[in-house]
Amino acid sequence: MKRVMTVLAVAVMMLSGAACDMQVIPAAHAQSTVQPGFTPSSQIDLVQPGVYNMGVEALMQDTRIAGLDRYDMPFQLPSNSTIVRWQGVVSWAVGCHGDALTTLIIDGHSYGGIIQKENNGTSAVFFDYSIPMPTGSGSAVLRLSANPVCSGAYAGMSSLEINAMLQVQ
Repeated sequence: MKRVMTVLAVAVMMLSGAACDMQVIPAAHAQSTVQPGFTPSSQIDLVQPGVYNMGVEALMQDTRIAGLDRYDMPFQLPSNSTIVRWQGVVSWAVGCHGDALTTLIIDGHSYGGIIQKENNGTSAVFFDYSIPMPTGSGSAVLRLSANPVCSGAYAGMSSLEINAMLQVQ
């Protein structure tokens, strides 16, 4: 009996992160303390001349509460340039069903859209747009939209995330 208790204690320590330098936050706690919208680490950065890295995540709330949930992250591209490639992965984790749309908007015009339909799970979509598009004034928006419709034990938020590179010449 003592050996079983020791094994259980070690397992609990490992799962809680006590046995390593890792902090584990229980999912119920994490879900209850965050607000809808972009996570604090979301950003679009110029990593070298003409190359932008997009690491953006939005927590989307149940659309029975808010209707279509949409978040825009504005950023600036060089004016009078051309987008030559937009490539990456969009992932959506939802505990119910609904649709998600990720769009890049340049001077009010959509450049590519990634549509995801999900029914209680996760999906990841690789995309690669290589049709040139002028940047005009360089005014850009990354738009994340979703309509998760949840009920019962699955009510709450979903996560829509993009990790991508954007090349401008």
